[in-house]
Parts: sequence; C-alpha cells; structure tokens
Amino acid sequence: MKNETLNSKGFTLIELVVAIVIGIIIMILVTNLLTRGFLSQLVGFSSFNAQADATATLNRVAKEIRQGPGILIANPQSITILEYINVTDTAPYKIRFYLSGQNMMRGSIAPTGVGPSYTYDSATETFKTIATSVTNGASAIFQYYDQNGTLLSSPIAVGNITLLKATLTFGDTSLHTAFTATTQIQLRFKKSNL
Repeated sequence: MKNETLNSKGFTLIELVVAIVIGIIIMILVTNLLTRGFLSQLVGFSSFNAQADATATLNRVAKEIRQGPGILIANPQSITILEYINVTDTAPYKIRFYLSGQNMMRGSIAPTGVGPSYTYDSATETFKTIATSVTNGASAIFQYYDQNGTLLSSPIAVGNITLLKATLTFGDTSLHTAFTATTQIQLRFKKSNL
C-alpha cells in the first residue's frame, strides 16, 4: 500500500509553482501586448482628430477673412476683420479670431448706429470657441505679407496686407500626436489680377 501512494499520479508542489509562474509570465506578456495595441489605437484616433480639427478650423477662418471687406487689426496672435454675416446685412460685423489658452476663439460684435459711422461696442461682443487643443503657445498664428510677398513686421500697417498665412498646431502633446496645419489666405478685396 505504501508503494501505491508514492507512485500515484499527480503534480508535485514544484511542478505547480513552475506552471503558475509560466502562466503569470504569459499573462503579463498578453496584457502588455493588449495595452500597446490600445495605446496605438488611441494615438491614431487622436492624430486623426487633430488633423480634422486643424483643417476645419483653418478652412473656416480662411473663408471668413477672405470674404470680409477689410482687416482692422493685424497681430501675430490675433486678427480683427469686418464681415457681412448675412446677405441682408447693411453693415459689417466686427469679427475677431484669437487664441485664449488652448482655445481658438471667434468674437463677434454687431454694428450699431447709422452708416457710414457705425460703432462697435466691445461690451456686446459674443464669443464662440471654434477649436480646442490648439497648442501654438507663443508661436505666431498669423503672418502678413504685402503684394510683393514680403513678410510684414510689427507694427503691421493693415493697408499693406494682401496675403496672410495662418498656422495652427493641434493635438495632445502627452500622446505626441501634435499636428500643424498652415494655409495661405489671399484677400479678395486686395486682388489685383481681376
């Protein structure tokens, strides 16, 4: 009877410990692989969103600046223009694009008074966030050029601007998915090739 218990089939304690250790190592490897896959997917989606946001925002800003009848104030971090928002408007609105933290903002002031001396009360300005996660920081958003393609330096004489370049950087810097987009905007009211 003693021989039967010694020869019985089963696992020893050492075999069980080795099997558990091998199982734990396999689970760690699988978890690491899954984590990397999910992180890669997150980075891909974040990068795609940054590109889509950059394109949509620059298209909107470019369209409004291009169609406006004039630039009032031109700075590297902001631009203030006049724009007819509706076809029936008798006077243009004062529109301002600027960066507030990591938000690209659009301010709008309706004209008051009687033309041609309309006034714009800054207390009535309405604000709209048109993009988030803009990471330009202190880098210039707008660069201004004259009719010869020469970059204008501060202080910028708005009467000399015929072309401007807008550059926005979007994304999550912690995921290293920043995306920079640039567009050039030819001012329609300054075109000389018509």
